[in-house]
Amino acid sequence: MKKEWKCGDWECGDAKYIPEYAGRRFEWADIDPAFYIKMDWDQYIKTQESQLFEKDPLYGSAELLQRGGSYVLTQETERMLKRISPVNSDPIRLDHRVITTFDQAIAQAVASVFLPKTVLVVKEEPFYALLARQAWMAIRQSTWLKAEVINVDRFILPQYGNVGVDYSELSIGRVITDSGEPLVARPADPPLQVQLTRIAQRMKIKGINNIIIVDDGFSSPEALEPYKNIADQMGWNIVDFTVGVCPVEKGEWAKTKELAEKISGNPVSFVLPVSDIVDWTCQRDFSIFGGKMVESSSYPLSAPYFFPFSDGASGSIPKEQLLAFSKPVLQANALLIAALNTTRSRPLTFADALAAGYGIPTSLLGAIRTPEPNEQIGQFLEEAIQTL
Repeated sequence: MKKEWKCGDWECGDAKYIPEYAGRRFEWADIDPAFYIKMDWDQYIKTQESQLFEKDPLYGSAELLQRGGSYVLTQETERMLKRISPVNSDPIRLDHRVITTFDQAIAQAVASVFLPKTVLVVKEEPFYALLARQAWMAIRQSTWLKAEVINVDRFILPQYGNVGVDYSELSIGRVITDSGEPLVARPADPPLQVQLTRIAQRMKIKGINNIIIVDDGFSSPEALEPYKNIADQMGWNIVDFTVGVCPVEKGEWAKTKELAEKISGNPVSFVLPVSDIVDWTCQRDFSIFGGKMVESSSYPLSAPYFFPFSDGASGSIPKEQLLAFSKPVLQANALLIAALNTTRSRPLTFADALAAGYGIPTSLLGAIRTPEPNEQIGQFLEEAIQTL
């Protein structure tokens, strides 16, 4: 007889501690629920703080998840750079000291803008490790939900399972155009309709019509539109969401969770509950490889969340602080690229970025020219610094 109980982040055989907010129902025939312990906020703070958050007071603490009012920054530098390594014959050798220096510089720049509010920096490895485990849970869950797991974040790698067999990947993002921000495939990936057709073919073979969405997090209710539009277009039913960052309890964004559960009919599974936050930004958007995609008739373009590429509004950077914020961010990017170049036989170019699935930076403000693919990233960053 199957048993039913609440659990969140877990692994068979270990007592994994999770907050009540991450609770959801699972039905398994062969796992003893005594392995899993539900905990309140105080217990969550004690057990998770050392995993997910920096200990420096600048970065706050897990207690701020419940208190609210923080700016949340999720780190992903190592995963961002690893995408460059396999796509050329001159791979990057990653030095964790270089990555740490870059991460700290970006966090300090963001903190300087939002003080006295707290910038809550979520460490890369534990965040994505927990999210990978949640993705694996979604794969296990998909069997009895008769659903296809669709991973839409390129940095999430489930602990188990093979892409194209146990789950599917979908590369999507919004692109800035004169008439709006439609969905397109990310740079270097097949066109969106080609990807959807491949997934539909696998689902037809399996005889299923349900999908489970896996992503790094929710923001505003509008963030659900891409998933809903794709499901409606393809005639699929969304039966579950598994995400990293999830707004709960207070604030306008909390409606996103409510809407997601209304769409799927199931509780959202998540790693990091946040309450009434100022904003949530993925740190890659403060790098030369990040930002929103921009429509182009030639090669893919993107606009990072700092000057001279954008006004910073997408990262909630106030206009009056844009230049002061952008200077250390540009300098941190320049130092990162310079350090990476020392490990290679040739400097990184924007062609390397394109091959890794990143756009070439362009200015929505007309403040700097758009570089060519064969140009060196480091040299262009020095030019960008001169615009300040």
